[in-house]
Amino acid sequence: SDECFRLAGMWLDECLEQNELESETSSSFMPTRTIDVGAADGSEDPRLAVHDTDGPVTRNGWPQRLPWLTLTHCWGGSSPLMLTHDTLAEWTASGIPMPLLPLTFRDAVSITRRLGYRHLWIDSICIVQDSRQDWEREAARMGDVYRHGVLNISASSGRGCRDGIFGKRGSSTTPALAAVRLPFNSKRLGIGGEWLYLRAGRWDNYLEYITGRQHNTLASRGWVLQESLLSPRTLHFASQQLFWECTHATYAEGRIDALALPDNKMTALQAPHVYSYKMMLPSVLHWPAGTAADAAARDEMHSLWLRVVENYSSRALTVPSDVFPALAGVASVFQARLGDRYLAGLFRRHLLEGFVWRSIDPARSTLRPQSDACSAPSWSWASLIGG
Repeated sequence: SDECFRLAGMWLDECLEQNELESETSSSFMPTRTIDVGAADGSEDPRLAVHDTDGPVTRNGWPQRLPWLTLTHCWGGSSPLMLTHDTLAEWTASGIPMPLLPLTFRDAVSITRRLGYRHLWIDSICIVQDSRQDWEREAARMGDVYRHGVLNISASSGRGCRDGIFGKRGSSTTPALAAVRLPFNSKRLGIGGEWLYLRAGRWDNYLEYITGRQHNTLASRGWVLQESLLSPRTLHFASQQLFWECTHATYAEGRIDALALPDNKMTALQAPHVYSYKMMLPSVLHWPAGTAADAAARDEMHSLWLRVVENYSSRALTVPSDVFPALAGVASVFQARLGDRYLAGLFRRHLLEGFVWRSIDPARSTLRPQSDACSAPSWSWASLIGG
């Protein structure tokens, strides 16, 4: 609804104002390809835009460094629309007919337009799926695609690319959002204004919804953890309301105040939910390489890495050999800040500690198949699937 997009735009503007000097928006990094979603009025079909990532050139009047949004979604049982060698030239020159896109992708295009942006990155459309060379090159860049994007759109309620992003609201048990215009003021919260959003809904607990795998399919997917951790801000489209997540605050559509966050690093390390790690990662991301030079700083950062691995190893991968690529972006951040060598899921200075891992549920664990695409040594946690 217009009210929902008004609220999402307000959250985005507030975060961008607070972070306008931060590195993810000032970096010169650019994806190899994005989807140019066309004019905001929908008069143009989306088109695949190919960018020169080696120099400050322009394409069709657009500057080389373009702001883009990303999409996190579950592929589901059926394969989504895919970029191939055969469609690359056609989609670049003639565009991608909107009806050809599965519903989740069409909704993501609409969201990008409504929020005032022109470029969107979707994995299956921006990576040539029948080229192993292109996939390996782009998979290595995927962490930076999410890290330097303006906003990640999370299709949190969908189980597949054909389910769409927008939840069906307005049932007798979960009435839709109502925007009532009346003055309000809270001295306790230090906020006030003319718009009060009233919502009767079941999911007021952000952490329960975002991390509860019975409610959010994405919480069980391996690739999604990296996308969640590295994206500077995420707009979650849950089944009954919006959730906002950035490195400074989280909001729920049904609340007027920010949701509570872990109050310190030690609390964050002990908490079981993903946002705990995300709260700490901003400082990690912006430390110069090798700054965790003393033993205490290294131990603290390595403890965070172990928590990330614990969460990641419990998630599912459609392709078992993706176990290292799907975490490569996060691993590269830790490797650079630790100034250490990354070895198949472990770090050299902490090898002895890293060897002492165990499966939480051995009955659910199986050995990961060895292949040319993935060779996980038996001493690494990555050698097991599940458990």
